[in-house]
Amino acid sequence: MKQRPQCIWMTSLSGAGKTTLATLLEQQLHSLGKHLYVSLTPPNKMALQQRSHIAILAGAKTVISEVGSYESNMIDIAARAEVSRATVYNHFADKEEMMLTLLESEIQRLAALAKKSDSPRAALFALSVEISKDPALRKMVETDPTDIAKFVTVSEHPLWSLAQESLIKIFGIDNAGLILHWLLGQIASPLTPAQSSHQADQLARALA
Repeated sequence: MKQRPQCIWMTSLSGAGKTTLATLLEQQLHSLGKHLYVSLTPPNKMALQQRSHIAILAGAKTVISEVGSYESNMIDIAARAEVSRATVYNHFADKEEMMLTLLESEIQRLAALAKKSDSPRAALFALSVEISKDPALRKMVETDPTDIAKFVTVSEHPLWSLAQESLIKIFGIDNAGLILHWLLGQIASPLTPAQSSHQADQLARALA
């Protein structure tokens, strides 16, 4: 009978190390009452996959900034990310999945930026500037009005829940809705930095 090949990472361990690891895994599986086949991925491979994932999303945003969402394609995105098309499809089943992941990543990036701010006013200003100057959004306003209309229409999509939950954590449940609509308006009608500063001041005072 053909034997299952061992994981390369497992074979790199010493005999004692393999025995200890196997014993610990066996104890955990018995405690759960399950029989599982465990495949361990080497840390360096995980890091490479993560770098490729980040590069692909960055490449997607760059291509969208140049040609818009509709005209973007997986070939150009792979080229911008400096990875093969096969690598792109290893991470994403299709363009739609990639775009949804990009949106999720952008929401998380903006939330992290706001959390680092030292005051609500600073957080509002940072969010406003990032959305108003975003080159991908600016290009999509020109080339993909239908997609932009979807962006600014609140729905029950999980990404809307993520955006709302992020704002609630930063500004509180009573303020999140107003702030969300203020930011959405800037997708189609961006503000100058001076306008962002002025409106952030006014909004911060109103929410205090």
